[in-house]
Amino acid sequence: MRALVDCNNFFVSCERVFAPQLNGLPVVVLSGNDGCIIARSNEAKALGIPMGAPVFKWRNIIESENIKCLSGNHALYLDMSRRIMTLLSEMVENLTVYSVDEAFFQIPEDYSENDLFLIAKRIEKCTGVPVSIGASKSQVLAKLASHIAKKERLKTTHSYILNDKSEVHCRLKNTPIGDIWGIGRKMNAALSEININTAYDFAMLPKKWVKDRFSITAERTWLGIHGIDCENAIPVDSQRQSITVSQTFSHPVRNYVELSEAISSFATSCSEKLRNEKKIATRIMIYIAGDRFNTSEAQYSNSATANISYPTSSTIELVEYATKLLKGIYRNEFAYKKAGVILTELIPASNLQLNLFNPTDTAKHSKLMSAVDKINNNCPNILKLAANGIDNEWRPRCANKSKEYTTSFKDILTINCNI
Repeated sequence: MRALVDCNNFFVSCERVFAPQLNGLPVVVLSGNDGCIIARSNEAKALGIPMGAPVFKWRNIIESENIKCLSGNHALYLDMSRRIMTLLSEMVENLTVYSVDEAFFQIPEDYSENDLFLIAKRIEKCTGVPVSIGASKSQVLAKLASHIAKKERLKTTHSYILNDKSEVHCRLKNTPIGDIWGIGRKMNAALSEININTAYDFAMLPKKWVKDRFSITAERTWLGIHGIDCENAIPVDSQRQSITVSQTFSHPVRNYVELSEAISSFATSCSEKLRNEKKIATRIMIYIAGDRFNTSEAQYSNSATANISYPTSSTIELVEYATKLLKGIYRNEFAYKKAGVILTELIPASNLQLNLFNPTDTAKHSKLMSAVDKINNNCPNILKLAANGIDNEWRPRCANKSKEYTTSFKDILTINCNI
């Protein structure tokens, strides 16, 4: 049996751990520059606030319903995720972290919903974050079971085991095919055209037809619906072939130095992600863009790409590549609203082939980056390249960001006792 633990309204729940006065109130968490809604409490969902909604379109409802808007505090969310997954690994076997708020694990056939409930309650007791756990014979069905637990069992057991054959058929008949894990928008539209509207309809299709008409991924989803796992869940980070770091600036950037600092910062973040995943990059791309919503002045956008002569994850080398590319496409007569760095054609660092003609001392760079990462893991961003700048006024607006309670000494919780 496979089980999936899913943190409920994760970003909002993390905020409520340190601000319990938000419990029971409608709360939304916003993206960079406080532009879009990326997480909602159940109370906000009940008011009809959709996921990904631009804040300005819902401003009237936000104000009239007194909805609390918080800027995304991703350092806090990542640390809370680490704490939850560490705790979970002590209680279950074969844990596979799938995303920041989801993880698969194995359970014995004789596990009951109460056993899962005890796991869920311990996580909530130790971290303050409520979770739902669903279990079934495959990851696809476990995902469906966790959805049922979240929608139907949150006030009771927080868990649901989907195992009985007749119950599986009933649930599949009442589940739109687009709600099944692994069915994307394009595939959902293609299935709708041939009147395949539910998960049960999809399950009744011939396996070979599904594979021939769509892909091997679709076949795996079909097998998952039938309770067969083709492979273990692969964490998103381990299978991706590119890394992107980009931001929309808090104000139009009109000078090269400020734009260069932003590009350098993005390249630095990319290199840190690379090393964390034990990969190296062989290709880099940067892009800069104006404000497409500003029609009062001319706008300019461009991108540049380069092959990395000697694949690397060194911050120093990647920043050097990124800034050289920027010099080739920068035009000082325009203002820029967004920029980004993309690393592609990633390969495992263990596959690096040494080259006698590489002018860089790879071993020395590796030791240096390892030392920098170790220091920054304990004190985030304490060490960085001068090219990244200091003030970073281009960074997105975060007008309502909470404190980084668990990752910054200056934000650590204090208790005042008047004796």
